[in-house]
Order: sequence, then structure tokens, then C-alpha cells
Amino acid sequence: MQKSKLGVTVGLVGAAVYFTGLISFIPLMLLAVYILFMEENEWLRKSAVKAVTIVVIYNLICVVFGLGDNIFDIINDIFYTLHIDTTLDYPLYIDDIAIKAAGFIENLLLVVLGLKAMAQGSFKVKAIDNIIDKNM
Repeated sequence: MQKSKLGVTVGLVGAAVYFTGLISFIPLMLLAVYILFMEENEWLRKSAVKAVTIVVIYNLICVVFGLGDNIFDIINDIFYTLHIDTTLDYPLYIDDIAIKAAGFIENLLLVVLGLKAMAQGSFKVKAIDNIIDKNM
């Protein structure tokens, strides 16, 4: 197996990228930046971008639902000011369900891709791979 500039296999560094995405965004970004600037292996570079893309998509989903909550809060404040006794919110806690489902999918993808990366493997996530192929 090909070695990285860190002295370990490329697959192990790829797995580290995915598993770091489970822990925190800042170490993930630092590791991804290192890989993109220092490593030459194309598979490893794509793995770093894929891990960052998965985490960013999850965070965008959280932001969208958070903006919806903010809009509902503004409308509810207007209702309160006008002495209208009603509140608006997502029905059936669909925002919480969607965020938790997205978090589960994010964690599942990062774990499975991290395990596959140890053998320099991967699997296609069509939407994410299309984004990566367009931008790399």
C-alpha cells in the first residue's frame, strides 16, 4: 500500500479523516487542509473532500431548520404584539426528526466510509460524488 508523507498508509490517513469528522469540525478541516496541500494521492484528496462535504451538508440542514425556527419566532412575536393568542411551529416536531435523521445518516456515512478507507476503499454517494467531481 502507498504511504503518505506522515509515514503511515494512505488508507489509514483516509480513515482518520472520516473518523475525525465524527468528533469535531475544526480538526477535520485542519486534516483536510493538510491533505489537500501536502499529499499527492488522488484517492486521499477525494476522501478528504468527501468527509468535509458530508459534514457541511449536515450543518446546512441544521441551519435551514434553524432559520425556519427563527421565522416562526418572528411571526409568533408579531402575533404576541398584536395580542393574537396563537403560535406557529413545525408540525409534529418534524424539524427535530429531520435533524436527528440527518445526524444519524451523517454518522453512519462517516463510520462506513472510515472503515472502508482503511483498505483504500469507498462507495459511491451519487450526490456527494457529483459535487466532488465538479469541483476537483
